[in-house]
Amino acid sequence: MEAQQTLDKEKCFEYVFGDKVKLDPMMVKKVCSDPSGKRYYVDRNGDGKPEEVWYVDVDPRHSVSKRPILVRAIDRDGDMQMGGQPDFDSDLYIVDWNGDGKVDAVIGYQDLDGDNDVDRMGIYYFDPKYGLCVWWSSDDGDDNLLWYDVNYAYDQRACEQKTNFGGDETFDHLYIKPGDQRWTTFSENPFCFFDRDGDGISEEAIRLVGIKQTIHSLRWSFDVDNDATKENPRDYDVSLSAIVGDKNSGQDNESSLQSIKYGDDMCETVMIEGYPAKIMRRNAMVPFLQKQVWSREIMTWDENDLNIAYGIPGYNIERWEGVIAAESKDRGYEMPRVGGPDCGPYNKRYEIVMHPKAPNTYYYSAGDKRIH
Repeated sequence: MEAQQTLDKEKCFEYVFGDKVKLDPMMVKKVCSDPSGKRYYVDRNGDGKPEEVWYVDVDPRHSVSKRPILVRAIDRDGDMQMGGQPDFDSDLYIVDWNGDGKVDAVIGYQDLDGDNDVDRMGIYYFDPKYGLCVWWSSDDGDDNLLWYDVNYAYDQRACEQKTNFGGDETFDHLYIKPGDQRWTTFSENPFCFFDRDGDGISEEAIRLVGIKQTIHSLRWSFDVDNDATKENPRDYDVSLSAIVGDKNSGQDNESSLQSIKYGDDMCETVMIEGYPAKIMRRNAMVPFLQKQVWSREIMTWDENDLNIAYGIPGYNIERWEGVIAAESKDRGYEMPRVGGPDCGPYNKRYEIVMHPKAPNTYYYSAGDKRIH
């Protein structure tokens, strides 16, 4: 077995971002000594237009434990002005928690079509096992809405309601280590939202888990009555959750698990901060998944129209991830939970298939007036 590599946070950030994440100690001291949030502009070529701006972010949404939060915002599309602000379509934000001169987080934005609105973004963080990780998201529907952050990072409880998990959108979880020539997809790989009727609201959500070009588990959710609104955009009614292999716990993304594999013809290559990554193509997902035979499956109907986290006091938002089935522990019908938090065991209709022999088929029963 390969020995676990000891990874250095600064070196992992530097491998991708280079000198941009090497913070000048004099600037760090100067900016952090002014907690007012004043902007300090840097115009290296003397053309009157700054290439970057430094400041302490005083936004109250950020945690007290991370303050002062020092930001170095680098202009990447040539539109920063003296006295102006960095933007959220192309600029790069280098973030130092507590003002100790070391990078802790990075957020990068991309404008692919030149309309001065965000098309892709990456929220970068260090993980001691995986190296530099990124939550990479793509605004496929061009509604110019992507992820919200706190402390320039994604925190589920703090950010999920203000993040645009909807419309036509894709996100993926990737990592890269020093020496790697490409990003590796893992965990949610990918998570796609589909707006089938063009109203700006998702009717379908597909979450795959696996490493590289493999699938270990699936959750596929639908808003079948299409009653979600702009004010309440998350109202999924039914999901299909499935695993590959009987030893799959539903939470794993380890490469040793049994998996469904897919080829390069299913993928597109995207560049993320100078390194390529293979991402499953959105338009290839549904035809491919419809043909698969899984090890175990569970269909979950939210029959009481209350798709919220079960057993967590005060956590009452409609789930953006889809309908997450509770674990089944019944003997002979064991099925792990795929993701979380689940919607609980009560007032839901669960149907489990153990070791199916063919791809799924569905039928409508005139007797109980339900789809099975």
